[in-house]
Formats: sequence, structure tokens, C-alpha cells
Amino acid sequence: MSVTNGFHRNSRSELLEHEIDLDDLDYSWPEQKKEQERMKVAILAKSTKVRHDKVTYGYCVAGVNELGEWIRLVADHEGDSLIQADVDKTNLNVGKIFEVNVIRAPLKHQSENVVLVDFDFRLTNEDPNQYVGKLKQLNEVGIFGNLSYFLTNNDILNPNGTLRIIEVFNLVIYWDKNDKRKARFDYNGVKYEQMSMTDPKYYTRKGSLEETSIGSAYIVVSFPEKPWTDGKYYKFVAAIYPKKGNYIF
Repeated sequence: MSVTNGFHRNSRSELLEHEIDLDDLDYSWPEQKKEQERMKVAILAKSTKVRHDKVTYGYCVAGVNELGEWIRLVADHEGDSLIQADVDKTNLNVGKIFEVNVIRAPLKHQSENVVLVDFDFRLTNEDPNQYVGKLKQLNEVGIFGNLSYFLTNNDILNPNGTLRIIEVFNLVIYWDKNDKRKARFDYNGVKYEQMSMTDPKYYTRKGSLEETSIGSAYIVVSFPEKPWTDGKYYKFVAAIYPKKGNYIF
């Protein structure tokens, strides 16, 4: 019997003696076990999202932990959104800080993903503004490195994650000619148009072109792990906080 990299490997004679087929053996390196963490997360966004089955809806829940890291709570290692019923019954609401059990599950672009292990939540009485204040300020062009409402593969070679919170002006929510909810706003002197909008608090009447003017606001923006069928990664507004001062909450 030989030993390779700490694993015992049977010689061919020993295998034949016990009538074991070499082709049946699995020599793959065992998958590294991910460690479970207990962390506190200030919830900043809880937007609706179609789950991977393309039929049911879930919640894309994101926030900031006590270290000032962006966190996205997901259902599995593929990044599927949380089931709506599970989130609703646990009151996992925006503006609250919850202590949760998670396993880090970063994807290629969505490096913030953590799998929610269970719904054993503990609500804390801390101020979520303190967590937001710990976020690292990035020096980047526009939103995620460009001035458009979408990204291409070349734009996201080094995206530094897929979540931001920014201060915008002249924010308006509207329905476009394709009956899709969109946002337009000014950010750092640039006017952004056709930004998808998924914050359920600001749904306007379906089929209407009426506009909802919000003005100055803090918004959470993101983009998906995978591109749309046209190869583009469309940015979207996941949460809106009309500005009332220097704090989000």
C-alpha cells in the first residue's frame, strides 16, 4: 500500500486481490468544508426577485455586517434568493440588525453572498447607521466603474463586489413603454436613465406611465451574477431612502 499526499492508495496487486476496479475509485480532492459564522447584519435592502426555478418569487436581502462588509443573504451556494414566506414569517425587515448563522458562499461577481443556515435570528437594539458608516468608500468612475445603466464583461473584470449605497438627486420612479419600472437620477454630475427598480416600497400603478418624484435620496444599487440574454449586466436600484438628513435611518 502506497501513501500519496496523506491519502492511502492501494497497489494494483492489492486491488486485484480484492476484485476492485481501478476505474471505480474516486481520487478527487475532498471538498473543503466551509465554516459557519455568527454575524450581525444591518438589513438595507429587501427587494423582490424571481427565484432560479423561474416561477416562484423570493427576496434578495442585503445589508452590512458589524465589520463594515457588504452581505447578501442567499438560500444556497448558487446564490438563489430567499423564499418569500420564510422571510415574511421571521420579520427580516429593512432598518433592523439581526444576528444570524451563515456560511460564506462568494460567486464570481457577487462576492458578498452568504448562505443563511437557519432562521434562528436574534434582533439587536444597535443603530444600523453605525454599520453603514463603516462601509469602505471606493474611488471609482460612476457606478461600478462606468456611466451607463448596464455593464459588459469588460466592465466587471474587477468590480469590487456588486453592492453600493450612494447619494443621488432628482430621483424619479416611472414605468417605461415596455411596462417596466425604472429610475432616473443625477449622481456626481451625471444623469442616469433606465435604471431597473426592485424596491417594493415604490411600486407605481402597473400599466401607468405616471411618475413618482422623490428628489434627494440614498439608494442601494446592485447588478446580477449572470448577464441578461443580450450579454449585459443591468444595474438596478434595490432600495430607496429619501434623504432626511445625514443618516439613512
